Amino acid sequence: MISRHIILRVAILISILCAVDCSAQTATLDQVTESNQDLWGEAAIKQPGGPTYEYFEKLLPPLRYVDATFRAYPIVLCAPNNKTKARLVSDGSSINARARSLTWSHEQGTPAFFYMGDKREPFGHDLSKLQGPKFLDGYLPIVQLTYSAQGSVWEQESFCSTDPALADHGALFVKFTLKSATPIDRPLPKVRPERISEAIPGVENEENVKLISQKYDDRVEAWFEGPALYTLENGRLMAPAQSPDESLAAMRATKPPEKKSGQVLALAYPGWITNPGRGALIAPMKIGQSAYLTIFTKDADPANLALKLTPEEYEKQRAQCAKTWNDILNAGAKFETSESVVNNAWRSEIIMDYMLCSGDEMHYSACNQYDGIYIGAGGDAIFSRGLYGHPVVA
Repeated sequence: MISRHIILRVAILISILCAVDCSAQTATLDQVTESNQDLWGEAAIKQPGGPTYEYFEKLLPPLRYVDATFRAYPIVLCAPNNKTKARLVSDGSSINARARSLTWSHEQGTPAFFYMGDKREPFGHDLSKLQGPKFLDGYLPIVQLTYSAQGSVWEQESFCSTDPALADHGALFVKFTLKSATPIDRPLPKVRPERISEAIPGVENEENVKLISQKYDDRVEAWFEGPALYTLENGRLMAPAQSPDESLAAMRATKPPEKKSGQVLALAYPGWITNPGRGALIAPMKIGQSAYLTIFTKDADPANLALKLTPEEYEKQRAQCAKTWNDILNAGAKFETSESVVNNAWRSEIIMDYMLCSGDEMHYSACNQYDGIYIGAGGDAIFSRGLYGHPVVA
C-alpha cells in the first residue's frame, strides 16, 4: 500500500516539473506586450549558448505585406545613387508592379508578372512553398528565391546592372532555372510541316506552333502589362514608341502623337516565344535548363543598345554587380561580430542607403509617396554614411 508521504512527494514533484515546463515555454506576443519585463530577452539569456539571432528570428514574422495590389513588400534595386529604380516584389511574382494609388506615387517601369506551368500559377503565390528572398552571401543585392509549383521546383535570381551603359535604364537581369519537375503526359498535337509557317497575325507567330508540338518538362511565362502590343524581334521585346502613360498624357493634352521608333522593353534568351495578343513571353524548358530576361525599367533605344543577352553576359553582369557593391563596402569602415546576420545587416544597410539616393539627393524612400527629401530622416542616413567611413559621398 502506498503511504501518504509518497503520494505527497510525487504530487510536489509533479507540480515542480509543471512549473519548470511552463517557465520554459516561450511567451506569446500578447504576453510580451502586456508585461513590464522583457520576457523574450530574459528567456534568451537563459538559453544554453546565451542569446542568439536564431532564438529570436522565429518569434516575430518577417516584414511581408504592404497595402498595395501586389501585397508583398517590394525590394528596390538600382545602381549606386541612380535615379532609375526597379522594384522586385519580394515573393518573386513580378517586377515593377504598380499599386496605382495616391500612396504609391513615383512608380516606374512597365509591370512584368511571372507565371509557372500550364496552370499559370503566379510565382510565390503560396508562401508555404516559397524559400526566400535571400541576398547573395547574405548582403549583396542579388536576390534569390526558390518556389515549388505543380510538382516543379523553380529557382529565380534577380539583380540590377551596375554597368554605366545600362544603369540609367534600371536594367534588371532575371534568371529562371527549372531544378526538377514531375513528368506530365501532355498530348501533343500533330502539326503538319506546311502549317509550321502559318500564324494568326496579331495573335500568334511561328514559334507558337512549335510550342504545342514539342516535348518539354515545364514552362515559365513572363507577362508584360498592356494595352500595348509587343513584338519579339531577334530576342528583343519591342514596345511601341509611346508608353501607356505617355499616350494617356498626350490624349489629355490633345497633342498629336509623336513619330518615334519603337523602344526595347526587354531582352530574352534562349527560345522564348511570344503571344503578342496578350503581351506574353513563354519559355518551354527541360529540367536543368535556365531562361534569361533583361527587363528595362526605362525603355532603351534599339539604335544605342549594344547588349546581347547570353548566359555568359548574365554572369559577367552578375560579377560586375557584386564587385561594384563590395568595392563600395571595402572603401569604408569594417565591423566584424560573432553574429553573421549582424555583419550582413550593416553591409546591406549601407548598400540600401546608396540605393535610396537619387543623384545627389538622399530620399526617404523610393517609388512611393515618400520618394523625396525629408530633412530629419535623410540627415540621419547621411550621418550614418559618414560614421561607416563614407564621408566624401555623404
